[in-house]
Amino acid sequence: MTEFVVNPTSLARAFMRDYISKHSQNSPSVTKIYVDHVGNHEMYKIYLKEATEKKYKHIEEGCFENVWRELLKVGITNPETSVHCTVEVRKKKAKGFADCDCCSYYKMLICGTSDTSLRRAYQRKLDKHIRDVYDDREELARIQRLCIVDSKHCGFFLDAADSNKFGIPTTTSTAKQLSKLWRIKQKLTCVQMFDCRKSLYFFRTLPDVPTGGNLTCTILAEMFMKKNLMGTCTDVYINVDGSGDNINYTVIYALVHFLLCAHVKKLKLTRIHFLRMKVGHTHNELDAAFALLSKLVYGKHSRGDPRKDVLSFEKFIEVRLLGIPCTCLTATHT
Repeated sequence: MTEFVVNPTSLARAFMRDYISKHSQNSPSVTKIYVDHVGNHEMYKIYLKEATEKKYKHIEEGCFENVWRELLKVGITNPETSVHCTVEVRKKKAKGFADCDCCSYYKMLICGTSDTSLRRAYQRKLDKHIRDVYDDREELARIQRLCIVDSKHCGFFLDAADSNKFGIPTTTSTAKQLSKLWRIKQKLTCVQMFDCRKSLYFFRTLPDVPTGGNLTCTILAEMFMKKNLMGTCTDVYINVDGSGDNINYTVIYALVHFLLCAHVKKLKLTRIHFLRMKVGHTHNELDAAFALLSKLVYGKHSRGDPRKDVLSFEKFIEVRLLGIPCTCLTATHT
């Protein structure tokens, strides 16, 4: 009697499919899966640990990487829906931008031509684009006033502190003996309310809390619970400046969940409005608050101000009481 033995390569491929299903996001309307990949070496260590504990034969790391690359080319099929999806590794870092693409394009066209009529035509298009940006800001100002004068409407800015505007102690450079240890990730995400006080709430990450969609949804849930937005407001306005996948997938699903919970519990919340400015023109009052706070905490070096001890609670209280009037500073751990 011949005993059937499962091919170790097939077991490795099954492990990879399970890994993709647990560490990925996908839209129900697009047959593409974006997987958060930790790296081939780290994934192989997870696979090797499982094979050792379950006592089944494993393959070598080089063969494991070849199987992974083949699986990325072929894709996977959902066993429940029988829908075949392509697999793409999510990029960890995206290139930033300094200026608006539209503004830079028209300015380059103006500088690159000597024809007076063409220069005027390009200038008119640039002016029209700038007017559209001003119209967006006028609409945002109208919404802010509406949230101040009408208690049924509430809104806030949500953005992370730019390291160029507000630097905080980090571990970007470490000693050689500490290079293999996990680095402390310092990131401040703030919420500024659309109210007269312009209340400011700080949220910082912990070493075991991932950033991105998870952190954004956690902050939104905290704000909805802290302000009781579901029970006191009918419309909530959120001005965000996040990446596309966070907005299109994770955050949208969380907000739909909030609306469904409010509907089931028969609360007042009926609409959530997402406000996003044009790329390159996303600076708002929260960015200005970061710049002001940086000046008050660190001092202005061009004027010869001495650096302050940012790790001292006394200095933080001094900034709160004297530096930013009519602003509530709340430090919160997520």
